[in-house]
Formats: sequence, C-alpha cells, structure tokens
Amino acid sequence: MSGTGVPDLIKLGVKIGANLKADNVEAAQVNKLLELLNSEEDERTAVALVAIFAHRQANRGYMRQGSAREISMAMRQILAMGDGNKLKENARRVLGTAKWVYESLGRVKQPPDRIRGISDIPELLKLLEG
Repeated sequence: MSGTGVPDLIKLGVKIGANLKADNVEAAQVNKLLELLNSEEDERTAVALVAIFAHRQANRGYMRQGSAREISMAMRQILAMGDGNKLKENARRVLGTAKWVYESLGRVKQPPDRIRGISDIPELLKLLEG
C-alpha cells in the first residue's frame, strides 16, 4: 500500500474497531493487541506478532475470523510500508484508533452488519450522532 499516510492508518483503525465491536469482542482482547505490540522490542516482529495473535485469538473463540483478518491485513500493510523505525508507531496508531472506535460504539444500538460497515470517520460520526 504505497503512499499510506496517517489518514489511511486511521481508516484502518476505524474499520478494525467497528469490526471488533460488531463481533462483540471483549474489551480485554482489544487491550491485549496493544500490550503485545508494546511488549516486543523489535519493530517488525512486534507488528507481525499482532497479526499472528489475532488469528490465535480467533481460533480460540475470542474474536471472529473476519476481525482477525482485518487486523492481519492492516499489520501486513504496515510491514509493507517499510518504515523500519516507525512500524510500531504506525501499528500503535491503527490499534489505538481501533480501541477508541470500539469504545465509542459501546452503547450504540445498531445491527452488527451496520456497525461492521463503518469504514471511515464520517460514517462513524454519523452513526454516533445518530
């Protein structure tokens, strides 16, 4: 994903956060993604481990496969960017945005497919303002 910038990273986070909320994932799982990212020193390894961990958690029933795929795809896009010392920063931006989106949707009463369909900030704000 050449030319990926901050708005694209935010958009990835919005989509991930919406998927996690639509899938009714526990808040602890969202936090664990960030904890894992922060626990590994090597930039590339940290980002790759987040993708692997998401699939592990899906296989254990803590999230759906679709959410794990969204997380994994985002982490692969970050790795493809090749900014060696900004990989964790970029992943943190995506996962931090996902956490905020997830939390902002806490009491929203909409069908999961409506929430899952949110892919950018204007759509999110429209739903939240309601």
